[in-house]
Amino acid sequence: MAKGTPNAGINGTLANGLIGHWGFIDGSLNDESGNGRHLVSQTGTKTLATDKDGQIGQALNLYNSSYYKTNDALNPLNNLNEWTFAVWINIKNYISYEGYIAFQSIGSGNGYNIVYKDGINILAVNAVTFPLSENVGWRLFIFEKNSSNQLITYVDNIQKSNSSFNNVTSSSNDFIIGKRYSSSSRPPNADFDEMRLYNRNLTTAEKNELLTMGVNYQADITPPTFNTINTSNITSNSLDLNINCSENATAYYQLYDRGATAPTSAGLKAAHDGEIALTANNLITKSI
Repeated sequence: MAKGTPNAGINGTLANGLIGHWGFIDGSLNDESGNGRHLVSQTGTKTLATDKDGQIGQALNLYNSSYYKTNDALNPLNNLNEWTFAVWINIKNYISYEGYIAFQSIGSGNGYNIVYKDGINILAVNAVTFPLSENVGWRLFIFEKNSSNQLITYVDNIQKSNSSFNNVTSSSNDFIIGKRYSSSSRPPNADFDEMRLYNRNLTTAEKNELLTMGVNYQADITPPTFNTINTSNITSNSLDLNINCSENATAYYQLYDRGATAPTSAGLKAAHDGEIALTANNLITKSI
């Protein structure tokens, strides 16, 4: 469903427990959930970007821009046993340990980073790191805090991390988008689109519905064509993996002992040693 009406794309059960929705329609920071939880620029500036569906000025660029918080008197996650934050993010080139989502007491300097970059092609959620290729386009990130005090991260509905995370109980801490809590000079080199905040956890079906939403989204089950896929420079403990793909894609790889059963496609996505960002018709060599 195209943007242009409040809660575009929100239907069925996905309206349940929605406490904030920011689709940046026409560049607006207003909350489209009807709860009045509007975003507020903390520097007075705002930079827009082309959204995940190719619409100009309908997403938020956070690099060399402001950082944002909701206009709540209290943190919107305060005392919630369960919550889910879903957002489409276009991560661009690494700059310098930039922050994505944090809690911060404005003016006090105290706070807590939830999501930040921990190096080139490395993302950290609640200080747990995992590999994540940059500059490969829009991806759906879902951060889910459950009643067992776990914070689980999904990227395009593939689980990437799981860590302990207690309830937010400090009412003075603001929910911050676009900075590390301790530094306003480290914004993410990224675009944000279609942010949704829930006071509950989503079902697998609901997460899949979020993934398939979009003006230009069409499920593509046709596998890409590999112009080249081989190995070279093989030694006892290393090799070069050479891939030339017909389209932009992400390749997952896993090393296993000779004679072991190769992982299934689903298993490889869920647990792998690394991933490689592929650009159409370019030979990529990865030393592993």
